[in-house]
Amino acid sequence: MILSKNVWRDTARPVRCGFLDARALTGFFLWMLHMSWPTFWLSLAVLLLFVVLERFGITVPAALRWCRQSFFSPIRRHDSHYTLRRPGR
Repeated sequence: MILSKNVWRDTARPVRCGFLDARALTGFFLWMLHMSWPTFWLSLAVLLLFVVLERFGITVPAALRWCRQSFFSPIRRHDSHYTLRRPGR
């Protein structure tokens, strides 16, 4: 196996544990902290949610942005952060 000198090309890829995105193991981590049947089922539900998102080709940050946009406001402000934070306006 020849190692590439351009290792930086792999930095944008998501971290994977086997066939799963590493973010899918957050529920498993919570279950390891508090082992009980309800947390097991909750971690399994979180794992299935991540698998379904990955099946449809949606990343977790994109799904969180969609949830935030659908819950709070469908309309985005047109002012930039610079004009919103300027004192004296």
